[in-house]
Amino acid sequence: MPNKPISQLPSLTTPDSGDVIAIVNSGITKQITYSDFTSGIAGTKGATGTQGATGTQGATGTQGATGTQGAIGDKGATGAGTQGSTGVTGSQGDKGDKGNTGAIGSQGATGGAQGITGDKGNKGATGSQGATGANGSNGSQGTTGEKGFSGEKGQSGPQGTTGDKGQKGDTGAQGATGTQGTDGIQGTTGDKGQKGDTGAQGATGTQGTDGIQGTVGTTGITGTQGTEGAQGTTGTFDGTLTFTEGDNISSSANINDYNLSNNSFFKITGTTASTITGLDNGVSGRFIIIVNNTDKNQTFAQEDSNSASENRFVLGVANKTIGVNQTATFIYVTGLTISSATNQSRWVLTSTT
Repeated sequence: MPNKPISQLPSLTTPDSGDVIAIVNSGITKQITYSDFTSGIAGTKGATGTQGATGTQGATGTQGATGTQGAIGDKGATGAGTQGSTGVTGSQGDKGDKGNTGAIGSQGATGGAQGITGDKGNKGATGSQGATGANGSNGSQGTTGEKGFSGEKGQSGPQGTTGDKGQKGDTGAQGATGTQGTDGIQGTTGDKGQKGDTGAQGATGTQGTDGIQGTVGTTGITGTQGTEGAQGTTGTFDGTLTFTEGDNISSSANINDYNLSNNSFFKITGTTASTITGLDNGVSGRFIIIVNNTDKNQTFAQEDSNSASENRFVLGVANKTIGVNQTATFIYVTGLTISSATNQSRWVLTSTT
């Protein structure tokens, strides 16, 4: 018999144990029964038949009742192709459609060369989903075919419109009164009432009796007056008058109640413009001279409350300013009347330069 492609070989029904299978081994054709063949090396497994395509799913119905889902399509029956005998590998035939799963062929003799497995058939197109058919009888199990594609899910139907709201029912009868709640927090205490009128003054009690006056003591003897001392000689003035210099007055923004040492003239030193409101340690008739030894103007303020009243100035103006190296001369005077207040003491300005 000439060599033929597998696709041109005649079909074979399922063999029984007595059937004979031809085997070619090292160029010599031999025969073997099917029962011996199945106890030897197993032949190649037939390819799994194509699975029926999954049908398309029915579209979802309008909302309300859920639409029925399409039934699952029939599963393809497993084919029963015969397996070729193991022999010399012939030329490979054209790629055919994927066949049904063939029955297990007769087993060749041990040691025979195994034929090349044919190409896998193309995947069948997905069919539309139909009603579930009866399950076919199980053939000899071959390779599991590829799973068909699932059909697309149908679109959801539009939702129905909401119905009108029902009318409000009548108000029910009023329920029984509940138990009384706990007492609320006590309110804040009210404002204090106005003070009552003062009661009438009680009667004056009787005056107690005067105590006994003590005895007047005797007057002591008056001592004799001492003799009057001789008058001192009249002093002479030679034309030189010297004033002693006191501590320097440090300049600052405000100088209040500055305590003067017991001297006659003072220098203001520093680099700050000052406002001087009062000088302490004044006695009636005391005469002082103040020299501005800074590089800023120095100001004296009249009747400034930042200093005690007896330490303030009488200037004739609200403020008196002396420039650099200028002087102000004061005399301390008692018994003055200042703004209707009598017996006042002040530093009175006598001159400036």
